[in-house]
Amino acid sequence: MFENKNFCEQIRREKRNIWAEMLADKYPLYLYGIGNIAEILFDNCKKHGIEIYGCFVDDDYYVDKLSFRGKRVWKKSEIFHGNLCLSVIIAIGDYYKGYLLEKQNKLIGNIYYVFNSFFGEELTDPDREFCSNRASYEEIYNLLADDFSKKCMIAGFNSILTSEANWLFECYEGRQNYFHNSVLHHAEIESFLDIGAYNGDTLRELIDIYGRKIKKVWAMEGDERVFNDLQQTIRDLEIENIVDTFCVFCGRKNEKKKIIREHVNTQITRIKDEGDFDISVVSVDSILKMRNLPVDYIKINVNIDGIEDVLIGCNKIIECDRPIIAVMLCNPLRIIEVMHFFLRRELKYKYYLRFHAAMPERLAFYALPE
Repeated sequence: MFENKNFCEQIRREKRNIWAEMLADKYPLYLYGIGNIAEILFDNCKKHGIEIYGCFVDDDYYVDKLSFRGKRVWKKSEIFHGNLCLSVIIAIGDYYKGYLLEKQNKLIGNIYYVFNSFFGEELTDPDREFCSNRASYEEIYNLLADDFSKKCMIAGFNSILTSEANWLFECYEGRQNYFHNSVLHHAEIESFLDIGAYNGDTLRELIDIYGRKIKKVWAMEGDERVFNDLQQTIRDLEIENIVDTFCVFCGRKNEKKKIIREHVNTQITRIKDEGDFDISVVSVDSILKMRNLPVDYIKINVNIDGIEDVLIGCNKIIECDRPIIAVMLCNPLRIIEVMHFFLRRELKYKYYLRFHAAMPERLAFYALPE
């Protein structure tokens, strides 16, 4: 569907009403997944009067419970063993599995992909936001360094504007990570700054690929609920001697803020001026001003709000060390915040986009120094 032509000519804005379609579906609806996304989708379905009949997971998925929100949890092979025809809501972090499911099973009625589900049902009106910033988005599109990045941008935009997943499948290259993808080919890295380190999942990938070549890691995670998991991962990897951990939220400067717990059953939080809990936000520059090594690579995976603030808080490091920078956008429209940072400075970087998984929330922005 991608054509290398004018940006606006490739944008599609005819949005499906997924909730109405699910409500009218004649087949029983099952969730594919029982994690964070499933928690949010279950509540949103309930809000819209949509009944969930059960859930299922991949056969190799470890299940420590027989039910999810009062519904039975099946293995995928069990649910499709008989003659039951059902419709499926994809509630896992890679929509490509929904694509494969539809190709491999004749008992599928309909498959639904609910976009931006990981961050709540309707954080923004994507069509209004797109229309308000159309010229800026076109400028960003023209600045991307290769055609495949442009294809990814179109796919990300069109998927959330139309609620159609097929755009994503056209530019899905398989599961990617921050160190092994078609933008980075085993770049020379000795130090790594992980902002939004979560439970250490990215550190596992880092050490798996680079091993003892890594001399220093700074890992920052503000959510105390997963910070202990991060520390345990570091112990499991036996890299305590090279990693400094910080239980902090990062922003443009040192200040007091609030956080909102997006969903009681997940680890999703958002930083706001008003919210549920008081927190301290710090700039990364202030934390690492006494570092002994330059920063080779910065990864940022934070809440949907405040990506530009985090970059501003790293401004001195970026200007001085000129690291590789990777940002998980969480919403393709957020590319405007990231590019605002770069376009206001003469940093001489090349910009790329790649999907780490086949869902719009997993579109990653890469900035490589020229």
